Amino acid sequence: MSHIVEQKYSNFWISFRHKCGSFMAFPQTPFEFSTEGEFVVVSTKKLIYMKDWYYKGVVGESSNSVGGNKLIDILIDAFEVIGFDSSKIPVIKLSTVKVNYFSKNERAKTLLPLESIRYDHAGEWDSRHPYFHAHVSDEVICNNSNKPEQLRGYTILDSNMGRRYECVRIPTPQMNLVSVLLSLAADNTRPRILKNLIKIPAVTDFPKTSMLKIFESIKGDECSFRSKHWYPENY
Repeated sequence: MSHIVEQKYSNFWISFRHKCGSFMAFPQTPFEFSTEGEFVVVSTKKLIYMKDWYYKGVVGESSNSVGGNKLIDILIDAFEVIGFDSSKIPVIKLSTVKVNYFSKNERAKTLLPLESIRYDHAGEWDSRHPYFHAHVSDEVICNNSNKPEQLRGYTILDSNMGRRYECVRIPTPQMNLVSVLLSLAADNTRPRILKNLIKIPAVTDFPKTSMLKIFESIKGDECSFRSKHWYPENY
Protein backbone atom coordinates (compact mmCIF):
# COMPACT_ATOMS: atom_id res chain seq x y z
CA MET A 1 0.00 0.00 0.00
CA SER A 2 2.98 2.32 0.36
CA HIS A 3 2.99 3.06 -3.36
CA ILE A 4 -0.45 4.69 -2.98
CA VAL A 5 0.89 7.10 -0.37
CA GLU A 6 4.00 7.85 -2.41
CA GLN A 7 1.87 8.61 -5.44
CA LYS A 8 -0.42 10.97 -3.52
CA TYR A 9 2.45 12.97 -2.00
CA SER A 10 4.37 13.12 -5.28
CA ASN A 11 1.31 14.17 -7.29
CA PHE A 12 0.50 16.90 -4.82
CA TRP A 13 4.03 18.32 -4.78
CA ILE A 14 4.30 18.33 -8.58
CA SER A 15 0.97 20.16 -8.85
CA PHE A 16 1.85 22.56 -6.03
CA ARG A 17 5.13 23.63 -7.63
CA HIS A 18 3.48 24.03 -11.02
CA LYS A 19 0.53 26.11 -9.76
CA CYS A 20 2.79 28.37 -7.67
CA GLY A 21 4.37 29.54 -10.92
CA SER A 22 6.87 32.33 -10.30
CA PHE A 23 6.72 31.69 -6.56
CA MET A 24 9.54 29.18 -6.48
CA ALA A 25 9.43 26.05 -4.30
CA PHE A 26 12.30 23.55 -3.98
CA PRO A 27 13.46 20.78 -4.24
CA GLN A 28 11.99 18.74 -7.05
CA THR A 29 11.67 15.63 -4.85
CA PRO A 30 11.69 16.50 -1.12
CA PHE A 31 10.14 13.34 0.35
CA GLU A 32 11.37 9.93 1.40
CA PHE A 33 9.14 7.00 2.34
CA SER A 34 9.54 3.98 4.59
CA THR A 35 7.24 1.38 6.12
CA GLU A 36 6.83 0.46 9.78
CA GLY A 37 4.45 -2.45 10.06
CA GLU A 38 1.11 -1.37 8.64
CA PHE A 39 2.11 2.31 8.50
CA VAL A 40 3.89 4.43 5.90
CA VAL A 41 6.30 7.05 7.24
CA VAL A 42 6.77 10.19 5.15
CA SER A 43 9.57 12.65 5.91
CA THR A 44 11.45 15.43 4.18
CA LYS A 45 14.84 14.10 3.08
CA LYS A 46 15.53 17.68 1.97
CA LEU A 47 14.02 20.80 3.50
CA ILE A 48 11.22 22.35 1.49
CA TYR A 49 12.32 25.84 0.47
CA MET A 50 10.09 28.72 -0.65
CA LYS A 51 12.37 31.34 -2.17
CA ASP A 52 11.49 35.05 -2.24
CA TRP A 53 7.83 34.75 -1.30
CA TYR A 54 5.87 37.81 -0.21
CA TYR A 55 6.21 38.94 3.39
CA LYS A 56 2.46 39.53 3.29
CA GLY A 57 -0.11 38.50 0.74
CA VAL A 58 -1.95 41.04 -1.37
CA VAL A 59 -5.66 41.83 -1.28
CA GLY A 60 -6.20 41.71 -5.04
CA GLU A 61 -4.39 40.72 -8.18
CA SER A 62 -4.02 44.35 -9.26
CA SER A 63 -2.60 45.52 -5.95
CA ASN A 64 0.93 46.89 -6.02
CA SER A 65 1.29 46.84 -2.25
CA VAL A 66 3.13 43.62 -1.56
CA GLY A 67 3.99 43.49 2.14
CA GLY A 68 5.83 46.79 1.90
CA ASN A 69 7.76 45.27 -1.04
CA LYS A 70 9.48 42.90 1.39
CA LEU A 71 10.28 39.30 0.56
CA ILE A 72 11.00 36.36 2.85
CA ASP A 73 12.31 32.82 2.57
CA ILE A 74 10.40 29.93 4.13
CA LEU A 75 11.79 26.53 5.10
CA ILE A 76 9.73 23.47 6.08
CA ASP A 77 10.56 20.16 7.72
CA ALA A 78 7.79 17.56 7.87
CA PHE A 79 7.14 14.12 9.35
CA GLU A 80 3.87 12.25 8.85
CA VAL A 81 2.64 8.73 9.55
CA ILE A 82 -0.05 7.30 7.29
CA GLY A 83 -2.27 4.33 8.10
CA PHE A 84 -5.25 2.81 6.31
CA ASP A 85 -8.89 2.51 7.30
CA SER A 86 -11.07 -0.56 6.79
CA SER A 87 -11.61 0.45 3.14
CA LYS A 88 -7.83 0.72 2.56
CA ILE A 89 -8.08 4.50 2.29
CA PRO A 90 -4.95 6.33 3.54
CA VAL A 91 -5.50 8.19 6.83
CA ILE A 92 -3.09 10.56 8.58
CA LYS A 93 -2.23 9.18 12.01
CA LEU A 94 0.54 11.57 13.08
CA SER A 95 1.87 14.81 11.66
CA THR A 96 4.57 17.30 12.63
CA VAL A 97 5.30 20.23 10.31
CA LYS A 98 7.95 22.78 11.28
CA VAL A 99 7.96 26.14 9.50
CA ASN A 100 10.76 28.71 9.67
CA TYR A 101 10.59 32.22 8.20
CA PHE A 102 13.78 34.07 7.27
CA SER A 103 14.82 37.51 6.12
CA LYS A 104 17.57 37.22 3.50
CA ASN A 105 20.28 39.82 2.96
CA GLU A 106 21.63 39.30 -0.54
CA ARG A 107 24.56 41.69 -0.11
CA ALA A 108 25.78 40.17 3.16
CA LYS A 109 24.70 36.64 2.18
CA THR A 110 22.92 36.10 5.50
CA LEU A 111 19.63 34.61 6.70
CA LEU A 112 17.98 36.06 9.81
CA PRO A 113 15.37 33.80 11.51
CA LEU A 114 12.10 35.71 11.94
CA GLU A 115 9.62 33.13 13.20
CA SER A 116 9.35 29.43 14.02
CA ILE A 117 6.07 27.50 14.23
CA ARG A 118 5.51 23.77 14.72
CA TYR A 119 2.15 22.26 13.77
CA ASP A 120 1.30 18.98 15.49
CA HIS A 121 -1.32 16.30 15.10
CA ALA A 122 -0.46 13.91 17.90
CA GLY A 123 -2.99 11.18 17.22
CA GLU A 124 -4.57 11.41 20.67
CA TRP A 125 -5.99 14.28 22.66
CA ASP A 126 -7.17 15.25 26.11
CA SER A 127 -8.07 18.45 27.95
CA ARG A 128 -4.44 19.59 27.79
CA HIS A 129 -3.61 18.29 24.32
CA PRO A 130 -5.82 19.52 21.44
CA TYR A 131 -6.16 17.07 18.58
CA PHE A 132 -4.52 19.65 16.29
CA HIS A 133 -2.32 22.36 17.76
CA ALA A 134 0.66 24.60 17.12
CA HIS A 135 3.73 25.59 19.12
CA VAL A 136 5.57 28.87 18.69
CA SER A 137 9.26 28.27 19.33
CA ASP A 138 12.74 29.57 18.60
CA GLU A 139 13.88 26.36 16.86
CA VAL A 140 15.83 26.94 13.65
CA ILE A 141 15.48 23.85 11.46
CA CYS A 142 18.11 24.93 8.94
CA ASN A 143 21.82 24.78 9.69
CA ASN A 144 25.01 24.81 7.69
CA SER A 145 24.86 21.05 7.09
CA ASN A 146 21.29 20.76 5.75
CA LYS A 147 20.80 24.05 3.91
CA PRO A 148 19.05 23.81 0.53
CA GLU A 149 21.55 23.96 -2.30
CA GLN A 150 20.02 27.29 -3.37
CA LEU A 151 21.27 28.75 -0.06
CA ARG A 152 24.86 27.50 -0.21
CA GLY A 153 27.15 30.38 0.65
CA TYR A 154 24.63 32.04 2.99
CA THR A 155 25.27 32.28 6.73
CA ILE A 156 22.42 31.72 9.21
CA LEU A 157 22.49 34.39 11.89
CA ASP A 158 21.64 33.81 15.53
CA SER A 159 17.94 34.06 16.21
CA ASN A 160 16.62 37.21 17.87
CA MET A 161 13.05 35.94 18.19
CA GLY A 162 13.18 36.40 21.94
CA ARG A 163 11.74 34.21 24.65
CA ARG A 164 9.13 31.70 23.49
CA TYR A 165 6.73 29.63 25.58
CA GLU A 166 7.09 26.49 23.50
CA CYS A 167 5.06 24.33 25.91
CA VAL A 168 1.89 26.31 25.12
CA ARG A 169 -0.37 24.42 22.70
CA ILE A 170 -2.49 26.61 20.43
CA PRO A 171 -5.59 24.83 19.04
CA THR A 172 -5.75 24.92 15.24
CA PRO A 173 -7.77 23.46 12.36
CA GLN A 174 -6.35 20.39 10.65
CA MET A 175 -2.81 21.54 9.84
CA ASN A 176 -0.93 18.68 8.25
CA LEU A 177 1.65 19.23 5.51
CA VAL A 178 -0.82 19.98 2.72
CA SER A 179 -2.83 22.36 4.94
CA VAL A 180 0.33 24.23 5.88
CA LEU A 181 1.48 24.55 2.27
CA LEU A 182 -1.93 25.81 1.15
CA SER A 183 -1.98 28.31 4.03
CA LEU A 184 1.44 29.61 3.03
CA ALA A 185 0.24 30.00 -0.55
CA ALA A 186 -2.76 31.96 0.75
CA ASP A 187 -0.71 34.19 3.04
CA ASN A 188 2.44 34.78 1.03
CA THR A 189 1.51 34.78 -2.67
CA ARG A 190 -1.34 36.19 -4.76
CA PRO A 191 -5.03 35.21 -4.49
CA ARG A 192 -5.10 33.39 -7.83
CA ILE A 193 -2.45 30.93 -6.64
CA LEU A 194 -4.66 29.52 -3.87
CA LYS A 195 -7.71 29.55 -6.16
CA ASN A 196 -5.81 27.41 -8.64
CA LEU A 197 -4.38 25.10 -5.98
CA ILE A 198 -7.63 24.15 -4.26
CA LYS A 199 -9.11 23.02 -7.57
CA ILE A 200 -6.52 20.38 -8.34
CA PRO A 201 -7.44 16.71 -7.69
CA ALA A 202 -4.18 16.13 -5.82
CA VAL A 203 -5.47 18.38 -3.00
CA THR A 204 -8.92 16.84 -2.56
CA ASP A 205 -7.44 13.35 -2.95
CA PHE A 206 -4.77 13.84 -0.28
CA PRO A 207 -4.98 11.72 2.92
CA LYS A 208 -6.94 13.28 5.77
CA THR A 209 -7.29 12.39 9.41
CA SER A 210 -9.85 9.93 10.71
CA MET A 211 -13.31 11.51 10.71
CA LEU A 212 -14.21 9.41 13.74
CA LYS A 213 -11.36 10.98 15.72
CA ILE A 214 -12.52 14.46 14.74
CA PHE A 215 -16.11 13.71 15.75
CA GLU A 216 -14.90 12.37 19.10
CA SER A 217 -12.88 15.51 19.67
CA ILE A 218 -15.75 17.79 18.68
CA LYS A 219 -18.15 16.00 21.00
CA GLY A 220 -15.90 16.16 24.05
CA ASP A 221 -17.22 15.43 27.54
CA GLU A 222 -17.19 16.88 31.01
CA CYS A 223 -13.44 16.21 31.27
CA SER A 224 -12.40 17.62 27.88
CA PHE A 225 -12.74 20.84 25.92
CA ARG A 226 -15.22 20.87 23.08
CA SER A 227 -13.31 21.64 19.92
CA LYS A 228 -15.75 22.47 17.17
CA HIS A 229 -14.06 25.82 16.73
CA TRP A 230 -10.78 24.07 15.95
CA TYR A 231 -11.99 22.83 12.55
CA PRO A 232 -13.49 24.34 9.38
CA GLU A 233 -17.30 24.19 9.50
CA ASN A 234 -17.47 22.44 6.12
CA TYR A 235 -14.92 19.73 6.96
